[in-house]
Amino acid sequence: MSAEADLPDLATGITLSIDATPLGVRRALGMLMQALERLELGADETGAVELVLAEVLNNAVEHAYAGQGGRIELSCRHAPNGLHVTLRDRGIAMPDSQIPAGTENRLRPGSDRPDGGFGWLIIRNLARDIAYRRDGGENVLIFRLAVGRDHAMH
Repeated sequence: MSAEADLPDLATGITLSIDATPLGVRRALGMLMQALERLELGADETGAVELVLAEVLNNAVEHAYAGQGGRIELSCRHAPNGLHVTLRDRGIAMPDSQIPAGTENRLRPGSDRPDGGFGWLIIRNLARDIAYRRDGGENVLIFRLAVGRDHAMH
């Protein structure tokens, strides 16, 4: 996928069906970041998009599917107010059917690393309009990244 004409168009929306594996996530991120080039985002916006997408996809791999594999469907569409993202998987539901609080985790005794990650803290700080629901055995996570708002759609 090297020619710009072959890139998915975020203005009309793209949907990827992703293997719920670390390699599947890396491949999907590569395709999405290449498609984002059309939006001519700044380095900070590009980094924020990549970081949030990596966090939500890796959360699905590690927690929803508990490393057992499956499929993740990721849909992205760029609109005047940012990049709208929907992630669907058929893995385990989020605890209490709610998005984790995303608070800073404390250090475990005898460790210099926090117990758990900062993923939801990062996601909550960078994403907007975050919503989660369980729908017919499927996790549905929806959010918006307020990027590329001043750029013309190509």
